[in-house]
Amino acid sequence: MNDWTTAENRVRRAHRLYEEGRWVEAAAELRAAIDVNPHNPAWHFNLAVTLEAMEDYPRAAEAYGEAARLDPGDLEALNCLGVNLTRLGRCADALDAFARAQALDPMYEPAYCNRIATYAEMGDHDNAELMFYLARQVKADCPQCHYHVGGSLYARGLYERAIRSWEETRRLDPKHPDASVRIAEALWAMGRLGDARRRYEEEVRRFPQDVDLLLDYGDLLAEMGLLAEAAAQFRRALEATPDHAGAHFSLGELALKRGELAKAREMFHCVLQLDAKYPCASLRLGQVLLRLGRPQVAV
Repeated sequence: MNDWTTAENRVRRAHRLYEEGRWVEAAAELRAAIDVNPHNPAWHFNLAVTLEAMEDYPRAAEAYGEAARLDPGDLEALNCLGVNLTRLGRCADALDAFARAQALDPMYEPAYCNRIATYAEMGDHDNAELMFYLARQVKADCPQCHYHVGGSLYARGLYERAIRSWEETRRLDPKHPDASVRIAEALWAMGRLGDARRRYEEEVRRFPQDVDLLLDYGDLLAEMGLLAEAAAQFRRALEATPDHAGAHFSLGELALKRGELAKAREMFHCVLQLDAKYPCASLRLGQVLLRLGRPQVAV
C-alpha cells in the first residue's frame, strides 16, 4: 500500500471518528493525510470543521484559510473563514473573506448574513442593518439573519426590537440553539426577571447539561434573591463538568452572600487550584480570609 492510499484511508477513518465525536483523533488522522498530500483543499476544509467542533478557532481559521488558498473559488471555505475570524476578533480580515465570497457570487447569501455579526462585533450597527436588508433581498426568510441583527439591536439597548428579531428566528427555526436564551437575556436586561426566569427554565429543560446555560440561570436566580435555587443550578453545572472554575466561583459568591465563610474559602481556593488567573478569585479569597481573621496571601 503506497502513501497516497494510506492517506486516503486516514481521511475515511477521520470521517468515522468525527461522526463518533472523537474529534482529537479525527484531526490527527487528517493531519497525517495532509502531511502526505498538502495540496488537497477538501482535507484542509475537513480539518477546519473538526477543529471548529473542538472550539479551536485559531487553528480552524488557519485551516479554512489554507482550503481557500488552494481553491480560491470555494465559497463555503471563505464563509467559514470569515465566521472564525469574527470569533477571533479579526473583523477586518473577516470582512475581506466575506467580500471575496460576494465577488465570486453576489447571490451567495451567507456572505451578507454573517457580515451582520461582524459589523455588530465592530460596533458598526449601521452597516450591520445594511447587510441585514441586503441579505433579505437574496433570501427573505433566513433565521440566522434575524438572529444576528437581534444581537446588533441588543448591543444598542433596543431590547424589544431584539426580542422581536429573535422571536422571528424561532419562528423560522424552532430548534435554533441560542435564540430563546438571548430572549431571556433581553428580558433580564429590561428588568422583567420573572419572564426571563420562565425562558431559562424552558431552555434548561431542553439542554440540561449546558453548563453556560445553568450558570446564567443561576446568576439570574441569585439576582432575584433565590439563593438556594441558584446554588442548585451551580451544583448541576458541576455535576456536568466537575472541574469548571466558573461554577466553583459562583458557589463561592453565594456562600459569601450567605455569610458561610468557610464554604466560600473552600470554593475560591478550589477556583485558584483550577485556574490560578481566574478573574477576582484571589481578591475574593483574600476578602474571606480577612473576615476570618486570617490575612494570609490568597494564592
